[in-house]
Amino acid sequence: MAQTALDVAPPVPTSKRWGTLAPLTGFRPDVQALRGLAVLLVVCYHAKFVVHGGYIGVDVFFVISGFVIGRRLLSRASSSTGERREKRSALVEFYVHRARRILPALAVMLVVVVVVSPLLAPVGGVNQVSPTALFAALFSANFRLYRTAATGYFDPSATLNPLLHTWSLSVEEQFYFVIPVLVLLVWWLGLRRSRSLAATRVLIGAMIVVSFALCVFLTTSTRTTVWHLAPQRFAFYSPFTRAWEFGLGLALVVLPVRWLPGARLRLLALALGLAAILVAAFAFSDTTVFPGAWALVPVLGTTLVIWAGTRATAAATGARDPSVTPSWLRPATWLGDVSYSWYLWHWPFIVFAVGFWPGGGTTPLVIAAILSLVPAWASYRALERPLRATSRTRTRPTIVLAVVCIVAPILAIGVAKPLRSWATKEAATHFRIVAEGEIDQAGNAPACFSVKPLSRRPAGACTFHTGSPRTVTLVGDSNAAMFGNALIGATESNGSSLQIAAAPGCVFADLHYQIPWDPAHGKIANQCRTFAAGTLDALAADPPDVVVIAGSFDQDIYKVALEFQGPDGEFTADVGAKERIFVDGLTRAVERLQAAGSRVVLVDVVPKPYELDPRECSNLAVIVDTQRCLPGPFTLQSRVEMAKSNRLVSEVAERTGATVWNFSDEICPDRTCVAYRNGYQVWRDPVHISAQMSTDLEPKTIRLLQAEFDRPATGSATTR
Repeated sequence: MAQTALDVAPPVPTSKRWGTLAPLTGFRPDVQALRGLAVLLVVCYHAKFVVHGGYIGVDVFFVISGFVIGRRLLSRASSSTGERREKRSALVEFYVHRARRILPALAVMLVVVVVVSPLLAPVGGVNQVSPTALFAALFSANFRLYRTAATGYFDPSATLNPLLHTWSLSVEEQFYFVIPVLVLLVWWLGLRRSRSLAATRVLIGAMIVVSFALCVFLTTSTRTTVWHLAPQRFAFYSPFTRAWEFGLGLALVVLPVRWLPGARLRLLALALGLAAILVAAFAFSDTTVFPGAWALVPVLGTTLVIWAGTRATAAATGARDPSVTPSWLRPATWLGDVSYSWYLWHWPFIVFAVGFWPGGGTTPLVIAAILSLVPAWASYRALERPLRATSRTRTRPTIVLAVVCIVAPILAIGVAKPLRSWATKEAATHFRIVAEGEIDQAGNAPACFSVKPLSRRPAGACTFHTGSPRTVTLVGDSNAAMFGNALIGATESNGSSLQIAAAPGCVFADLHYQIPWDPAHGKIANQCRTFAAGTLDALAADPPDVVVIAGSFDQDIYKVALEFQGPDGEFTADVGAKERIFVDGLTRAVERLQAAGSRVVLVDVVPKPYELDPRECSNLAVIVDTQRCLPGPFTLQSRVEMAKSNRLVSEVAERTGATVWNFSDEICPDRTCVAYRNGYQVWRDPVHISAQMSTDLEPKTIRLLQAEFDRPATGSATTR
């Protein structure tokens, strides 16, 4: 008869088909070492130290949690005599233990981070701290981050949130709310027919299959929405698509004992499992399609390691006492002991280091990660270990403790408000930092800034000064939308209407391209192609008097790994070939618009700092040393890619007779660019001018636009 990998006694009633539970040795030292490896990978990844795929440490944690929690639950359940009181006791004991283990340490971290973030967090992430803390205290930070992170966990703006890491804690807590109840319910129902193991195995197997299938389906979906969800983000943050990882850990608990490895197979499984975890950690990166099928590598690796460490009882096999940790494993085991607390504290420390030393590279991040071991160790010694060591299952005090742990971060949000107000005003006396999302009027409007082509947008969407007989349309990407303020003011002055149709990251030209690192297998490029083609169709069908085309052509051609499709149908990353393809594609777009009767204006790429994003700077850094939050001065001559892309724009203008607008002299007087001028920032981030800079371009834009209305619809190229 089959037996299972549970450290329990006495066994539950037998079944000829499914067997009984047999006692096995404990697993603590090996699991703790694995936890230590997992947290080390995560911390190194966040500190940008060597490990490019260290985020898979979270997946390792999920598998470990499934195994450890499954052993605890089923050990208690299988040893009961079946009385209702004892059944209830197993579940109550589980939740009391989890609450003591998780909530106090989490609450302390949330309170501290909420209170100090107005000073220490990057300005681009300050707005996210309080809402994330509230949802983290209510065990749902993953859903908050899913709704607010524009492009997901790996997006640079998301990484400015010092509570971003709480998503995985919320997922685990959601596992704890649902899976234990389901497992124990199925187990107890199965006792009536002596089929607890059978029913539990079926439940766990079904959970693994359904969850994994959903995970792969959503991760690889090329659609913008699936069931009204953003599929890739949902697959990353959702407990439904991560439950299979937890389930594999549970599955190890109910394996028959005869399936446990012998000595030789154990060593092989251990080596293969560790190799899979390390390969994923070093070979994966932010561009890996994840979780999806690639998550199998670290998850199965973790499963193999745990399987290799699970063995029969010492009494039966003569194995060593598992409570004795080998000396060579003790450092990893110590990290495993503090892994939960270190996970809680390392990320806020790293984000605060980014805020105080923006552009400082890896060194401040590594130092911050090491220093975070201090509060982690203190939290482990003062909170985790004492509360976990309490032997009695005291329900009422635990409920009070849980309520306090939930309420404390909420109260901290109120305490932090006056500090945030003071820090913002104090930093403003030095200079005005542009917060995340504070861009021009047009860019703030979803109707203006969308991948939907103009032909599919509501009539009159993102239109200003309607009713004028003269019409202007601004098209392009976010580098087009940043001229919104200038054109809104210019069209009002000239008595014309303005419509804006901008799509994030999309090249507005008649060409095809692909993005090798696009996790959605071409979704972004396909959306951009649809946007450009559909917008061209709409403009040709109802031509405005003037079409203004702008974009981040320097990044598209020289700085981003886009591959353009050539006349032969092949995609290429060769810069020279991309230049030719771009010129031909933009020429075709301009000629089509001119054939429809529109005048066409091409806007030269503006100078950009590239080096530093002021949103990464904290209010404290501004107060202490303002200059560290700004890129240094640079000359126009140093922006080689800008000059190259502008020559390509001029070539298109020479071919078509389009007008070229250039704002370099206004942005960088005397050909020298400085980040702060006339009481405001020139750039809001490394690649976009600020809203105020756009407004300051209005006088010149008024003159240029009037000159464009005064010239014939077609003619020779001009640069203004």
